This record gives sequence, C-alpha cells and structure tokens, in this order.
Amino acid sequence: LYRNGARVCATTCLAFYAVVAVVGGAALAAVCPALLGAVFSVPDAMSTVWRAAVLALALQVVGELVGVGAQASVEGWQRVDLARGVDALRRTIVAVAAGSTALATQRIDSTAIAAAIARGLAALIALGVFARVNGGIARVDRAVVPGLVGYGSTVAALNATGVLHRTMDRIIVGIALGPRAVAVVEIVTQLHNGAMAVMTSRAYVVSSAAPWVEQRDASRLRELLVGGTRWCVLATAPAVVALATLGPAFVSV
Repeated sequence: LYRNGARVCATTCLAFYAVVAVVGGAALAAVCPALLGAVFSVPDAMSTVWRAAVLALALQVVGELVGVGAQASVEGWQRVDLARGVDALRRTIVAVAAGSTALATQRIDSTAIAAAIARGLAALIALGVFARVNGGIARVDRAVVPGLVGYGSTVAALNATGVLHRTMDRIIVGIALGPRAVAVVEIVTQLHNGAMAVMTSRAYVVSSAAPWVEQRDASRLRELLVGGTRWCVLATAPAVVALATLGPAFVSV
C-alpha cells in the first residue's frame, strides 16, 4: 500500500513538473524574444538568429524541468546512485552537444538548438530511469497536488536564499573590483562546486536513508548521523585539500 501511494505521488509530482515546464517554456517563447532583444539591444540584422535562439532556449526549459523532475523522483526512491548518474549524463550530453556545435558553427542559434535537442534526449533517458525505479507510470491524483505545492514552496524559499547567497560574492566583487575579477570568482566557485559534489554525493545517502531508519529503529539514527558524517569527511577532505593546493594553478590556466 505504501509503495503504491509513493508511486502515485511520484507520478503526480512529475506530471505537475511537466505542466509547469510547458507553461513556463511557452511564456518564455512568447515574451522573451522582444523583451530581451530590447534589453540587450539586439540589432535588426540578428533578429532572426536571436528569435531562434530564444525559442530553442524555451524548449530547453521544458526538457530541463522534466528531466530534473524525473531525477528528483528517482532520488525520492532512495536511488541516489541512479539519480546522480542521470544528472552527470545529462550535463555531459548538453555540454558536448552545445560545445561541439558552438565550435563548429560559431552561431548562437545553432548552439541553442543543439542544446535543446540534447536536453530533450537527456529528459527521455531520465524518464526511462524513473519508469524503471517507479515500477511504471502510475495514475495522477490531483488531491496530492496541494500537499506537493505546499511542501515545494518551503523548499523553493530555502533555495532562493541559497541562490542569493551564491550570487552575493559575484555582485560584491563586480562592484568593488570590476567585471574581470568576477571571472576569477567564477573559477573558484566551480572548484568549490567540485568539492561540494563529492560531499553531497555522500550526504544524500545519509539524508535519504534517515526516514527509512527512523521508521524501523529510531535508536540507530545517531549511528547513521555519526557514521555518515565520518565517511562524508573522509571522502571530501582529500578533494578539498587537492583543490586548495591546485587552486592557484587552476586560476592561472
């Protein structure tokens, strides 16, 4: 009974993601070509290329949200290994497609279209993994949506503070030292993200296992916390030391 309810919840969440993705992508395609064209002073000679690029970006939004929704549902089933694998594959496919197209054509519209196709392919892969882990596509229950929106709003508010925190460094450095210094901050941020990826890959396992452990043996939560923290530090510390040691070389390159 519990698993069937979870399947319905996961499928409903994914369907809700898909609706938001389509609505958001359509709004982006309808408003942004003219609006952003005016903001960035796009010349008339590039209007066709610009419009094609923004429309391709709108398609990317749909593929990205559907793929991320499927990935999050796989994490909900405590298959963090598959979710992280899907995420890595998605990022690799998009980076290779967009990068190779940009080098070959040097056109923004072609690059955006290639990225949109890659994100669509990645979304299909994520949906396939979701269907396998979820035991197929269950029915959609509209009664679940208010609970999902309520909980999701809390998480979204927390994520918004994280985005603000991550952006503050760039804004402060840009105002104080100029735009060139922001590039250095961006390099360091990517190095920091590399260490964070190592840490979160372990932390996800602990956090996703906690509800399962609590339902069966609450006394083992302390063991999970202490043991999981030790393994997380053991895996993350070498990466942090290596990045700190090689940081100046990365910035120079």
